[in-house]
Amino acid sequence: MSERKQELLAALEGVYRGSGWKVTPAEDGTLRATGPGGVTWIGLAVVAEDLADLRLADRGHVEVYSVAA
Repeated sequence: MSERKQELLAALEGVYRGSGWKVTPAEDGTLRATGPGGVTWIGLAVVAEDLADLRLADRGHVEVYSVAA
């Protein structure tokens, strides 16, 4: 995993933990955070190079809330 993706995941983990959520890193490089009502949020670091081949439709229901470059 690139250094930039690691930085983004660390920042995302800080946001989740700052909200009081339990965060668990997954083997696939994502973060799983248990939020209000027991909902599990899955966080993924996406950098510019990933956008060319992201294939969101293949992933099922996906909502992108922000993109950092």
